[in-house]
Amino acid sequence: MRVVKLFVHMLAFSKQGPQVAGEVDRHDRLLDKVCVLKHEETTLEVGAAIRRIRKEARLTIDDLSHRTGLSRAYISQIETAKASPSLQTVKRICEELNISPALLFEDPEASCIVLRVERQKVLQFETVKDDMVYTKIVNMLSEPNKKLELVQIVLTPGSTAGDHAHAGEEIFFVLEGEVTITHGQQSHVLRAGDSAHIESQMTHKLHNHGSVPVKFISARTPPGFIDLRHEETLKSLRN
Repeated sequence: MRVVKLFVHMLAFSKQGPQVAGEVDRHDRLLDKVCVLKHEETTLEVGAAIRRIRKEARLTIDDLSHRTGLSRAYISQIETAKASPSLQTVKRICEELNISPALLFEDPEASCIVLRVERQKVLQFETVKDDMVYTKIVNMLSEPNKKLELVQIVLTPGSTAGDHAHAGEEIFFVLEGEVTITHGQQSHVLRAGDSAHIESQMTHKLHNHGSVPVKFISARTPPGFIDLRHEETLKSLRN
């Protein structure tokens, strides 16, 4: 900002006339206002980012307070932009959230977002049939509220994923084991290294027909798993 002001001064004094000093003062006042507004905007963005990442990590304000040594009230003020933290404070908070401080200043609409393993939500579905428990474990690998959703799914023997239809497209890539994918009237066996790309508006499902768990990746657009209500259908595996 000092460089901008210096440029304004140089531009003004390169001209002759009594109005020059007045123009410089006017530009200075405008630039000062920009500085204040930008500072407030940055404080708001940083606080909102800390709050979002803390919640995604399933930490309460009390948890973060205990980890950082900062008071609960101060953290709350930071998250609501009522307090402007020092760089040292931001660094301390980021260390406990296991993120780079740069992540707080990036545009969430055009950023590279890293989801550390401790921030990835892991969900479990269980179905009981004939005294047998069939389990599906879903590891959310993508950031919420994006156009593309990536999940890792583990099916225990006899378990099924899907058996539904929805808008969009989906790609499956098998990491371990074998799985039968049914798309409409067609069925195919996928083994480790195989993939399938489907149009999701046709009924589809994946079934573990083997005797060992199968693990595969699903990339889906638009997202679907993230819209499921935890309190009704899911049980978290991580605190």
